Formats: sequence, C-alpha cells, structure tokens
Amino acid sequence: MPLGAARIAFLAKSQVTAIAEVIRKQQGISAVNGAQIDTAQYNFGGASGYFDRSSAYYLSVENDNNTLDPGSGDFTYECWFRADTLPGSGTYHFIYDARTTGTGTQISFGLTNQRLFFYTAGGFRINGTTVLSTATWYHLALVKSGSTTTLYLDGSSEGTYSDSNTYTARSDVRIGANFNAANGHDGHIDEFRISDSARYTTSFTPSTTPFVNDDNTKLLLHMDGTDASTTFVDDNGTGRSRVGISAEGAVVETAQSKFGGSSAYFAGAEDYLNIADGIDLGNSNATWTFECWFRLDSIQNDQYIWHNKGVIWITGPSRATQPNEVIIGTAATEGSGSLSFYATFTSVTWATGTWYHLAVTHDSGTTEVYVDGVSKGTASTNSWMFTGDTNAVIGKHKTASNLDWDGYIDEVRVSDSVRYTAGFTPSTAPFVNDDNTKLLLHMDGTDGSTDFADDNGKGRSRVGVSGTGSISTSQSKFGGASAFIDDSTSEYIATDNTATQFSTDDFTVEFWIYRTEDFEFDILADHRDTATDNAVAIVYSSASNYVYLYINGSQRNTSSSDIPVNTWTHIAVVRSSGDIKLYVNGTAEGTTYTNSNNFSTTNGWYFGKNRTSGTSPTTAYYDEIRVSNTARYTAGFTPSTTPFQNDANTLLLLHMDGTDGSTTFVDDNGVY
Repeated sequence: MPLGAARIAFLAKSQVTAIAEVIRKQQGISAVNGAQIDTAQYNFGGASGYFDRSSAYYLSVENDNNTLDPGSGDFTYECWFRADTLPGSGTYHFIYDARTTGTGTQISFGLTNQRLFFYTAGGFRINGTTVLSTATWYHLALVKSGSTTTLYLDGSSEGTYSDSNTYTARSDVRIGANFNAANGHDGHIDEFRISDSARYTTSFTPSTTPFVNDDNTKLLLHMDGTDASTTFVDDNGTGRSRVGISAEGAVVETAQSKFGGSSAYFAGAEDYLNIADGIDLGNSNATWTFECWFRLDSIQNDQYIWHNKGVIWITGPSRATQPNEVIIGTAATEGSGSLSFYATFTSVTWATGTWYHLAVTHDSGTTEVYVDGVSKGTASTNSWMFTGDTNAVIGKHKTASNLDWDGYIDEVRVSDSVRYTAGFTPSTAPFVNDDNTKLLLHMDGTDGSTDFADDNGKGRSRVGVSGTGSISTSQSKFGGASAFIDDSTSEYIATDNTATQFSTDDFTVEFWIYRTEDFEFDILADHRDTATDNAVAIVYSSASNYVYLYINGSQRNTSSSDIPVNTWTHIAVVRSSGDIKLYVNGTAEGTTYTNSNNFSTTNGWYFGKNRTSGTSPTTAYYDEIRVSNTARYTAGFTPSTTPFQNDANTLLLLHMDGTDGSTTFVDDNGVY
C-alpha cells in the first residue's frame, strides 16, 4: 500500500498550461474507505487517485442539481487508469458507476475478463477486445455522438453501441466502485473528466497534457495533492495553473498566524516546503515582487526564506559580516551555494515572537527591500531569483545544511509586477489572487496538516469570523468537531458583512444545531441591524417549543417541529423568487412568507444570540454553517449526509473544525 512521504517524482509534475476562465459550480467529492492521493504513480500532475478493491476504496461524487445526468445528448467520460490486478471472466472492476440498481439506465464502465466493458439498462453494451496488462497506464473514453456510443482504448475503438437511451445518474455517482460500493477498481486513476459533448468522433491520440476545464466540462478531477491526502477537488476553472506544493517536515500550525488562523511552521531541522514547478518570471528586465509575513522562534546567523536560482535570507546579530541584514543573491547554477552576485540591506534588528512583513521588488535591474513597509535600500541586481529552475524551496537552502528557518511563515506571494515603489503600510488582510499573482500560499488548514495549496484564484474572498464560542470535539455532525456556545457567558459567533448581503436576491441560510438543555427564548441566528429590519432572525420559542422567523418587525413563519435535546437538527431558511420558507430537517414548516424587499444590512451574522441587543443567548453546538446567494431548496429535501462544499453560490461556509478549545473559526472560501 503506497503511503510514504512525497517522492522525488513529484518534482517532475506537469501543470495545466492552458488558461481556463470558466467557473462552474464545483461538485463535492468524498473519499470513502481510504481512497487517497498517491504520488508513487501518475500520468500527469505528480499524483493520482489510489483505489484498493479489497478495502472498497472509492470516491463519492455529488451530483448536485442533476448536472451529471447525461440525458439524451452527446457525452464523453474519460480518464487514465492503471491496474494493479485485472479481473477474470465473470469478475468486474468498476471504474465508474452512476446506477442506482443493476438494471438502471445509467452509465457504468470498467474492466472484466482483462478487457474494458460498458454496461447500462441491464446489459453489457460494449465488450472490449484488447487484453490489458497490469502496471500500464491506459486512456479510456466512452463517447456518445448522435445515436452511437463508442468505447475507446488509447484512442482506438473497442466497439460501438446504437444508443437511443435517455440517461440519468444517481445523487452520488461512484468512481472506483459500483453502485453497491463494491467490485471496485484495483489500482490508480488519473485525469477523470465528464463532458456534455462528444470530444472524439473517430480514432485519436490521447492528450499529452492534463485536461482543462471548459464550457462542456461537468466534472474534472486531476487527482493531485499531497501523498496520502483524502482531499479530491473538482477543477471548475481557474485563471492560472495551480503550482504544486509538497511539505517536507513543515506543517500547518494554528498556534501562530498573521491571517486565517494558521501559518506554516518550520522547526529549524531542514523542514521546508518544496515548490515543484519553480517560478519563472523572465529575464533581467523582468519585474517581480516576493513578499511574506514571518515570525522567528530564534535568531540564527543565516536563515533562508526562499531558494530558487536566487536566494532570500536574513542574518542575525552575531554574524561576523553583514549582521542584522536581509540578503538576496543569485547563483550561476541551480541550487548552488556559491553566489555569483548578492546584495545586502541593513538596519534590521530582528526580535523573536514578532510578525514582520518582508517585500523584495525587482524592476529593470534594480532591487528594493522593504521591512514592514519601510524601504531598506536599493541595489543593482539581475533577475535570476525567479528564472530557470525546476523547483524552489521555502524554509531552507536547497543543498546546504544549518541554514534552516526556525519559526513561522504566512502569506507568501510571488508576483510578476512591482507591488511597491515607495514606503507603504502592509495589508491588514490576506492577499488576494489577481492577474499578476504567480504563487500565493495562505498556509491555512487544520493543525498539523501537511496540505499546502497555492491559491490560484478559484476561491472568493474569505469572510472574517470572530466571537467568544470555541471549537469542541465533544460533538460534531461532520469533521470531528463543532462550535460550542454557552448561554451562561453570552457566547456567540459573529461574521463581518463582507459577503453576506442579499439585496433582493434569492438566498439560503442553513446550519446544524445540537442543543444540550431546554431552550428558553433563544436567538439561533440573527442578521438584523435593528429589530424592524428587512433581515432574518431565526428564533426558538420555549412557550410553544418551535422555531420561527422574525423579519421586518414581526413573527413571519412558525414551525410545528421542536429541536430535540441531544440530537443534531438541520435548520434552513430559503428565499426563492420572493417566497421565504423555513425548513427543519428538510421539511417545510408553516406558511410561506412573501418578501422581495432589499435585505442588505450594515453588519454580519450573529449565531447564538440577538445581534441588535446581545440578549437571548443559547447553549448549543453548531456545525456546517452555510450562507448562499441562491435558493438551494425549493421543496422538501433530505439534508446532506456529507459536509458542505464551497461553490460559486457560497457566501460563507464554516465547518467548525479544528483543535479542541480553539477560538479560531475559518471561512472555507473554496481555495482548498
């Protein structure tokens, strides 16, 4: 079973080089029974998905709003696969299955008798002719064009089917197993794509680069990430390719952060982050900016922040030459410890336990260094800092020892522009990906995680979250933790108003709640500025033991459902075309209240007490709080059995995961 640390092969990963500006709603992906990223085998991207048939590994893919239903139109299902074992006659290894029953008119395909098959509507419709081999990467494509469906292996037809079916798909299609979560693939899968068009109508040569999201893509899984990770992300379009990052000893640490509740921690023992693709910003006339926030645990003679072909490091007070300086340099060859040029920038007396902002800019041969927005001087330099290398590292020298970072680094950004030309005040918020960003690391995540992701602009701006509640691992609906709010101390969770305004649009506000004692008159969620605002307050009344909505100064919608003690209950408020409904565990409660007025307020949300007066607190656990600018439910529904996924309609998403007792709540803005 391949599980080890990220391998050298990861350094050779190839990236999506085309530009894909399409942004569609992401499909949620859940890894089941141990399905995981594996860097030991891949066709592109330095990793692939690993599936162990004996342990029933598979991916469950959310079919949100039936967007993965093929209907009667053209389609293409394709992927690269590699088998560790092959099935004999009468045995089946499913690569994909969208069926709900064995006879359903849905798409399923995989391997049997050491060959490919396509199965639907209760029968085998195409049986491949080519005998496959283990430990070999193959490209598979199932394509419907007009009334003919063709199964391709490495671009050659394995057979056709006269196809007049109208296809549906289950609510959670399976990759790597059948509809019963059994008879799965045994090996690896890479670059899985579903399209609503016929991408191939005759024999073809499979792509030699990763697929790119476009207008016809309904699902795209690159299967990339950190070795053994169980995070699989649907690529729904991006402004640039994501740079590959692997952690070599460095971890996410929530004890210290400049922004986002965590940072990258380097223990000074050759811990580092490897940037697999390097960063190439052009020749000596190139413009660029490197910047980050850092916090030192100790001050050494030499501590490296960045090393590509060029280097950036700081020196301590006891260094014999160039003490208390920022030094940048370049080498004639990659990773060389012998610099052909370097420049020093003085007058920096470092202190431990202090966050510093460092920025290095380069413009037409002149480099300038800023510490906390104050210029430390200029020097004539070349631009080899960001040219020509196969990889770069953060936190150490590429080849030498005892030059390691000891402390924390947050918000690393590399840009192909000069961000600062004079003294400035460093940003008080996390950086945002834009057209000039080439690398952006927020260093956010779960404490101890080794997953570091380049923010390539898929996500929205992160909403600020504060309050006096805390993370608790005593109860959770998903993820092993939730937020606990205690009415005895008037605790609550608050968000800023960055992105939770509805105007006259549709919206959905939803969360899971678990109460541990009898409620009185409790405010569960409140978005009002004043008691009479056109804004939502979700209230529990102990007099009648029900939930209701308070909008525009009056009670508007009363449920008949209690919120039981010691039970997780799903609450949702939805406005659809002016009609506002309250749902408890997916059941529409009471009458529909009609209000199409402007619902914008000057403040964000309070969860756990009255926003306008600070009264009516509650004692409960909250999990999976999501605010959306769309009507996610327009009739009765079954609440999700998996955590919510950030998508194009998400304004706020709080998973409430983290370390027990933590008071840090992070909005999942879809970057990771």
